[in-house]
Amino acid sequence: HLILSGNPIGDEGLKHVLELITSSRTLYHVALANTGITDRGIANLAKVLGSTTTFLRCLDLRSNASITDASVD
Repeated sequence: HLILSGNPIGDEGLKHVLELITSSRTLYHVALANTGITDRGIANLAKVLGSTTTFLRCLDLRSNASITDASVD
């Protein structure tokens, strides 16, 4: 488990988390609730998860007020 909820990592910090997600074979749960991630970060996340095999099973993104429906376009 990687629990960063409540830490203001934002989109820049998410880049480092994405590197970890793609390189780890033992990381199954990542909690990123209330971390200041925006639509830009979600777009990067979707690109990485859509093009890379990961072992991730649970991703918690709740309470990030700057994530909108526009991030999935």
